[in-house]
Amino acid sequence: MIAALREKRIAGAGLDAHLVEPLDADSPYWDLPNTIVTPHDAAHCVETHERGVAILIENAKRFGSDRPLVNVVDVEVGY
Repeated sequence: MIAALREKRIAGAGLDAHLVEPLDADSPYWDLPNTIVTPHDAAHCVETHERGVAILIENAKRFGSDRPLVNVVDVEVGY
């Protein structure tokens, strides 16, 4: 992707998630004028907050009735 951006085969990119986070300070993405890098939070909006609250409430109900939780992080996978 870096080569494609440098050679203008891709007009531009907005990157919010990266293989390594935070993105290394010496990553070439920082210096590409046709690239915008955000700190993996570009999707935050009112709906994101509402969904988080709904999951919290659902998991509180499930926890109280000893049922499996939803949206559980798999630490082996990393998300």
